Parts: sequence; structure tokens; C-alpha cells
Amino acid sequence: MKRLLTVLLVFPAMLFAQTQSLTLQKTYELAEQNYPLIRQRELIKQTSEYSEENLGKGFLPQINLSGQATYQSAVTQVKLPAPGLFIEPLSKDQYRILGDVS
Repeated sequence: MKRLLTVLLVFPAMLFAQTQSLTLQKTYELAEQNYPLIRQRELIKQTSEYSEENLGKGFLPQINLSGQATYQSAVTQVKLPAPGLFIEPLSKDQYRILGDVS
């Protein structure tokens, strides 16, 4: 009885599956409806274009500018007992600016 019930349920499904035809165009339509990345095809295309643009910009000159300021609580002093020779002590404030073009 169980076997007969299984055959009666499965056999119509098998017939129905064999009678439907699937064209290539219908396959593309189903893929666009069901595959999430195809819905994002335009975003993927834009990402690719941005990557290509950025690769082209790698050859453009780059300018870097940086700066630094420091304050020391104590600095080294040089005292030489020589007549007419006086070495100024370093300032406790020091500033540095660096520009780089490559």
C-alpha cells in the first residue's frame, strides 16, 4: 500500500517535469530574478570602472606635506673658553616642515 501511494504521488510529478521545456532566454530571465548578484550588475560594473580610473591615477604626481613642532625642557649647551668664540645655545622650540613631490 505504501509503495502504491509513493508511485501515485511521484509519477505525476515526473510526467510534469518532463513535459516542461526551458529555453535559453527563460533561463536568463530566471537567473536574473533569482540570483542576487545579477541584480547588482550595475554596481559591479561601476566598481570595475572606478578601479580602472584609480589605476590610471597611479601615474600622476603625488604631493605630500608634513610638519612637526617640538619643545625640549632642556637643551645641550657648548661652552668653549676661547676668546671671540661664542656658540648660541639651541632654542627649546624646534619646528620642521617637509614637502615631498614624487
